[in-house]
Amino acid sequence: MRRGTSRVEVVDRDNVPLCLMDFRDVQNQGLLHRKVALALRDRAGRLLLRQRDEIGAGWSFSSVGPVVQDTSREESAADLVFRDWGLDGSRLFFLGEFPPEPSNGNAFTYVYGVRAGAPREFDAPDVLLLTWDALVPMMEQASDLFTPFWLKVARSGCLGGF
Repeated sequence: MRRGTSRVEVVDRDNVPLCLMDFRDVQNQGLLHRKVALALRDRAGRLLLRQRDEIGAGWSFSSVGPVVQDTSREESAADLVFRDWGLDGSRLFFLGEFPPEPSNGNAFTYVYGVRAGAPREFDAPDVLLLTWDALVPMMEQASDLFTPFWLKVARSGCLGGF
């Protein structure tokens, strides 16, 4: 999120902007808005998942953030990948768009893939690195470990091939 900016566009069901509001107010009121979600994959082919509890606890995207005032979805994704992972936006590519629903916080959600360089070490207890081949059976056998929106996106097929 751009420094000092927490205002987002509230949108209608057709994704047409209606007004600007503080992001926390938009979330608290369940209003429609836009956000980006990042799926980071390291050079070893592992996806980085993080433990989340925003909307349904469980393993989910590497990063998630709103599309803030006066920024495009691409700029918001680039800001997020730099802020959270120290990577530049040239490593981003668009994977898919998902309509608002309760499992994604009533947001039009733009999913981006991020190819990181060398595999990184992550000590945090809220980080999980898995190959797609290891992740698929885990999602089938223990779906309750993942957020509902992560499962929806993963099952759509847009995450497996990048």
